[in-house]
Amino acid sequence: MNKTIVIATSLLLLSFSFINDASSRSFRGVDRIISPVNKAVVQKDNVQKPAAEPDVQLPAFDEVIVRKAITELADSWNSGGLGEFVDEGFYNRDRLLDTLSSDIPEDAILRVIDIRNIKQLDSMVSEGNKAGTFDRTSRVSATVETQIEFNDPVTGFQRLPGTLEMILNVVESFTQEGVE
Repeated sequence: MNKTIVIATSLLLLSFSFINDASSRSFRGVDRIISPVNKAVVQKDNVQKPAAEPDVQLPAFDEVIVRKAITELADSWNSGGLGEFVDEGFYNRDRLLDTLSSDIPEDAILRVIDIRNIKQLDSMVSEGNKAGTFDRTSRVSATVETQIEFNDPVTGFQRLPGTLEMILNVVESFTQEGVE
């Protein structure tokens, strides 16, 4: 019994020597992250409020517009006019168009197999260019199953299936009479 007490005491003292190194002083301090000051918040008398959206009730978003746009996009890809559909702000727009014209076979056809999961990500309503009109700009996501078909001189007829997520900007115009 004395041996067990001596062993337990020595283990206890040995463990205290290791615990001493792990004091609370070794934790890192909290430093404040400095961020830019928003002048609109600091100078309350010069605050510019964002333009309020018109108080109108517009009809629900129509998915047929997206389906039609994707079909038109595929047709433009097949005819070589895809540049009209790709936004000027699209990352590496020119590189994409150059790659399509140089690396894709001339007889390649893009077929839209299925369009699903159409979701309106966000929407903004603003007054239109003409009096009494409103524009709704929506960012829409759609999952599109496609297939590229072409004849390869070595391997013959090729089908390359793929699934794309397309993000489209849809602008709809409404007149005051057309709004409920």
